[in-house]
Amino acid sequence: MIVQLPLLGHEAWSAERLVYSCGELRSVHYCGLTQGSIGIKKQYLAGIAAFNQKAARLHALMDQDPAQAVMEARALSSDAPVGGVLFTGLKAGVLVDAGSAANDKQAIEDGIALFRGLLAKHPEEGGAHYNLGNGLGRVNTIHVVLPR
Repeated sequence: MIVQLPLLGHEAWSAERLVYSCGELRSVHYCGLTQGSIGIKKQYLAGIAAFNQKAARLHALMDQDPAQAVMEARALSSDAPVGGVLFTGLKAGVLVDAGSAANDKQAIEDGIALFRGLLAKHPEEGGAHYNLGNGLGRVNTIHVVLPR
């Protein structure tokens, strides 16, 4: 799963992106940060640390208890950034991946909706297109077992 997440205030920082790859934010580019914006940089670094911690927990949980991973992903905010970092892409990816492992069609559909929302705002994000495709492919593989 690869997701590029916009930074808080992306209108003013349009060239910046946090790159999320394989469960961890790998890099951040601070184009145009001035000496007076060190507090903002520290806020983003705290947000990256929080993101990486939550991502590690959720990815480990997906292997152990995918239904619990879905529940915890649902609790993540899609709108309120943590330390300047939006968790929407992480939430969407976990809903698709853990939802698939837990045979939870609604979780996958919720992840798809989040990826569509991300793409409506940032259509240039190739990773979101890829992940949306994964979700669309998986939602149709869920088999509902009816009681006899």
